[in-house]
Amino acid sequence: MNCKRMTNRKSRGIQAAVVYGAALGLAASGARASGDPNSIAGQVAALQGQIHALNSKVAALKAQENSAVRQIVEETLKASATQAAANSGLTAGYDNGFYVRSGKTFCLTFNGLLQARYTYSHVENIIGDPGSALGGNEAGDMQGFGMPNALLTAGGTLFQHILFKFAGNFGSTSSFTSPTAGTFQLVDAWGGYSFAPWLNVRAGSMIIPFAPIKTMANNGGSEFPDFATSSLPFLPGYGLGADIYGVVGPGKLTYSVMLNDGSNSQNLVDSASPVSGTGRDNRLGLYTREQFFGAGKPIDFLDEPDLQWHKHLVWTVGVGLGYESQNSSANAFPGAQSSTKITGLSTAPSPGFLAAPYTLNGDLYRVTLDWRSKYRGWSFFPAVFYQQINGTGTVIPGFPKSSVAQYGYYIQSGYFLVPHKWEIAGRFDQLITDGLPNVMEEYALGLNYYLCGENAKIQTAVTFIPNEAGLTNNVGSVVNTQDIYGEIQFQLKF
Repeated sequence: MNCKRMTNRKSRGIQAAVVYGAALGLAASGARASGDPNSIAGQVAALQGQIHALNSKVAALKAQENSAVRQIVEETLKASATQAAANSGLTAGYDNGFYVRSGKTFCLTFNGLLQARYTYSHVENIIGDPGSALGGNEAGDMQGFGMPNALLTAGGTLFQHILFKFAGNFGSTSSFTSPTAGTFQLVDAWGGYSFAPWLNVRAGSMIIPFAPIKTMANNGGSEFPDFATSSLPFLPGYGLGADIYGVVGPGKLTYSVMLNDGSNSQNLVDSASPVSGTGRDNRLGLYTREQFFGAGKPIDFLDEPDLQWHKHLVWTVGVGLGYESQNSSANAFPGAQSSTKITGLSTAPSPGFLAAPYTLNGDLYRVTLDWRSKYRGWSFFPAVFYQQINGTGTVIPGFPKSSVAQYGYYIQSGYFLVPHKWEIAGRFDQLITDGLPNVMEEYALGLNYYLCGENAKIQTAVTFIPNEAGLTNNVGSVVNTQDIYGEIQFQLKF
């Protein structure tokens, strides 16, 4: 064998051994160093761990940032789309009535109230007047269906400040003696302007601001199918005129002042021939109502029952004042006026009440005071009324006075046996003519079931009147009789 070749082979073997040994040494040294945190390898490993942790935190922050950015972008786009639709689009839906809106330019809301009622009435002629509707001491029973309200309303705003409302009633009076089913009656027809929440003006036909029960009844918010009988002679109803109203402060005080043509003048029209006396002529009415909300807000008292089941006591007190002037004498110019009728006046000296309403022939002054409160299903609603009737002669035959006062009051309360569903209600009221002996009393008990709040409910009531003053024939009552009647009413409201 060649010596040089053998020498080379040995040299390469020695080199490989040296390299292998060095590698083993370095590996052993690295293994020992990895367990030493102060060694270079240990420091490198620690730095790598910190870098990994920082990378994880950065990734988490980026994910949060991306989510927040996406949410902001989505909310901004949604708000922009909503604003664009509000400014230029047409929207429709239901919110306490069906509405159509076009941004802030136009809003129109439609509401309806339907009340269908069955009444059974038993009357007895306690006075025994042969000339009465019953004759002698006979008793009479009457029954029938009525539709006291079929009310359609349209109202809204134009350019945020112009206000308007139109409402008509297609219902009947549910009268047993002179039914008027389907007869249209104009109730609301007015336009106005809102300068601020505390200053609004309007003109046309509207509810005369005096007592709240008429407004609640038209909203379908009454606990009984009918008004308290004692309140009927004092309620001015609707009128033609101009009104200033508003809310003062943070919803604590509301006010309304109206100059009009007197009680129930909304269906009077200008006479084509003034001398006929059918026009409004010299009638004048001035009414005002103020309402203070000691606890709660106006929205809490849109109806009588405590459907909301208030956990804390809410209460409000209101006062109404009224004045009317009318001349029904034969020499009135351009003609005798006869639109204001006063019912429920006592006779003198004989027992009972006047069979026909008294036509106002002078000045009429009215005042009312009422309190409303709600707490955990309870509602409490007392009210008092007073009016002074001034005539140009004797107001009541046999009672030689040209000025007669009339008083009325009622106390009403309700309680939900089952919250928001079953409610019982009771009411007592009286009507008094000052200086005369006859007093009308009313006792009423009701049971109501609310299928869907005020939007759908069934009301039942039984009423007893020992001596009827002949204020209404809607329930088959007759003046100077003893009446007991029952009612079942279904209400649908939108």
